[in-house]
Amino acid sequence: MPLTRITSQLISIPSNYPLTGSLNGTASYATTASFAMNGGSGGGGGTTSLTGITFPYVSGSNVYTLSQSAVAANDLLLSVNGVVQTPTTDYTVSASSVTFTDSYPSGSSVNVRYLVTATSSSFVDLANIVLTGTTTGDAYYPQVAALLHFDGTNGSTTITDNSKNNLAVTSVNGAAISTAQSKFGGASGLFDGTNDYVSIPANSIFQFDGDFTVECWFYCTAASFSSGTIGLFGRNTYAFNNGGFPRVAFSSASKLYLTYAANTTMVGTTTVTLNTWHHIAVVRYSGTITYYLDGVSQGTATYNTSIPATYDILIGDSPWSSIETHDYFQGYIDEFRITNGYARYTGNFTPSTTAFSNTGGDVGKALVVNSTATGVSIGTAGYFSSQLAKAWVNFNGTGTVAIRDSYNVSSITDIATGEYYVNYSTAFSNANYCAVATAGRSTAIANPLAWLYIGGSSKSTTRLQVEAINTSNAYMDPEDYNVLVFSN
Repeated sequence: MPLTRITSQLISIPSNYPLTGSLNGTASYATTASFAMNGGSGGGGGTTSLTGITFPYVSGSNVYTLSQSAVAANDLLLSVNGVVQTPTTDYTVSASSVTFTDSYPSGSSVNVRYLVTATSSSFVDLANIVLTGTTTGDAYYPQVAALLHFDGTNGSTTITDNSKNNLAVTSVNGAAISTAQSKFGGASGLFDGTNDYVSIPANSIFQFDGDFTVECWFYCTAASFSSGTIGLFGRNTYAFNNGGFPRVAFSSASKLYLTYAANTTMVGTTTVTLNTWHHIAVVRYSGTITYYLDGVSQGTATYNTSIPATYDILIGDSPWSSIETHDYFQGYIDEFRITNGYARYTGNFTPSTTAFSNTGGDVGKALVVNSTATGVSIGTAGYFSSQLAKAWVNFNGTGTVAIRDSYNVSSITDIATGEYYVNYSTAFSNANYCAVATAGRSTAIANPLAWLYIGGSSKSTTRLQVEAINTSNAYMDPEDYNVLVFSN
């Protein structure tokens, strides 16, 4: 949604309007007259409260109740998930009710500031402030588990994961980058339909216990489907009774079908057109699984099964009956993305017209009154501000080192017992950052952890050394190691 950049305008502030701090100097201060919406028929919770409250959402409703009445939509400065909404276009106001044009998913953060009302002079009139510009980035990029753009030089078998996890991606039997077709970026993944595919190794980040979204663009060139099914993506197992990753393929009727837990299948309603780019999305939302072709639902079903992280994810192949029986895809695949913990689509939608974002960008930044109270500016509370961690990792240091989850950490190097390098995905501009660490064991041992050593001569822009010492002054391998890094 377009977001306007603030232009500097003089604001007339009534004498009884409270601002925090001094208006002199260079600091920025937010107004204190801030109120969050409480839950109305949209399924809220609580009464009048501060901004930043997260509200649950009931499917089919888009009405929220204000903590106090407003005369018109432009009397409010209202945002959803950090994106400022446009009065009358994105929402309307009637007394204490706000009706959104769009419905928002569970977990959305709805914030409102009262700017002016007809009954009180306690509010600042910001009617002359105009927001210009646009927001960039993906607000849910931190939850992206895998992101493959299939960009690169023609014929290359190097395929990059552009998620924060930077997972290793393997081309099997010649699956390669092709510039002959692309949805975005000038290239895509080419699959011959004979035996090639792309594999993403099993990882704990693919433990889908709740909501998720798996999606991609595909361009099928198979002459016909009569000889059997053609797989788009799945896992290298047929263990559906144990909670299988959604398997998407094409039936002999040229329609998509989805196979999920206990070998249950849903066949789509739309015929797939050959030699045409299509978007496919498989979404689980509150225990219901839905799959969409070009933004239109092809079917829904209840699906509460936990999906284990034991098996590799395959793209361009979808095994069935056993791991030895494959359905290989013939054509091109672009923009493959897995989002953990969030259902990006909860109803029919228009697929993205641009490539998926590689960053959180400036989505979610704060609006603050500047130091001279002459205008409002975009704050610096975005995903990459100094107030947030620039790198973190949780890993198991016993046996073979295993990263449970991380941000901006590409790998852990096991130097020796109790000694590790934390290697950054993106290097820092300098080594003058702040790092903290914790470590421990889940079971009692004779000589528990006594202290941790962090940094030293091995602290650099690309890595950090950490060491764990027990009460006998000997190195030990902690089972639960946590490292957190802050930097400008």
